[in-house]
Amino acid sequence: MKTTYLFIAQKPDSTDYCRGCRMASYSSDFFIENMLNREQLVKRWAEYIQKNMNLDCNETGYDFYVFKNGVKLFEEQYTRWDGAERYEDQWCDEAELEEKDDMAEISEIFSEATALANKLQGDKITKQEKEKAEEIKKEAEKAKQERQALYEKLKKEFDKL
Repeated sequence: MKTTYLFIAQKPDSTDYCRGCRMASYSSDFFIENMLNREQLVKRWAEYIQKNMNLDCNETGYDFYVFKNGVKLFEEQYTRWDGAERYEDQWCDEAELEEKDDMAEISEIFSEATALANKLQGDKITKQEKEKAEEIKKEAEKAKQERQALYEKLKKEFDKL
């Protein structure tokens, strides 16, 4: 029997309040994909882990559920506590799993997905830094041209005197 995975990512509505005032509201999201192989599962999971890395203030992150051939292997609930991010992992009892090494497999898949999400996040930050550097470079070049034009204008006026 071919091993297939079902991946579910669920994000509830959330609201950011500061001193009793509503600052922002965040809408819910739900994603489900079935018939994934291991590589596809790692990539999809990494994508949603990365989304949890880029949340706004007091925005609730995604919860994850993974099934292997119809058996729930993993449930992860994302919570914030005093502004700090932490995960509460709820691994299923080994008695519920078809094979003993499923626990090690899902742990390995989660580790791979987390590593890939960290790499994607690093690539995103690097790309943003490069874009910002290019923008600063363009602004500096524009300012230089404006100063040169002003110098030429003042030089002509001074020569007339």
